[in-house]
Amino acid sequence: MQKVLFSFKKEIIGKLLRGVINKQETTRLLGCSPRTVRNYLAKTAVGGFVVF
Repeated sequence: MQKVLFSFKKEIIGKLLRGVINKQETTRLLGCSPRTVRNYLAKTAVGGFVVF
């Protein structure tokens, strides 16, 4: 598995939050599980993108 840059992760999660892409596309782009995406969304809701 390749490491994903924070800026790319931030961009993709932002697109998900804006409704530009769906969760399935997000998991594919980030190369992670749906559970990881849920965790990113929960962390974003609590403290913004700083928590990743």
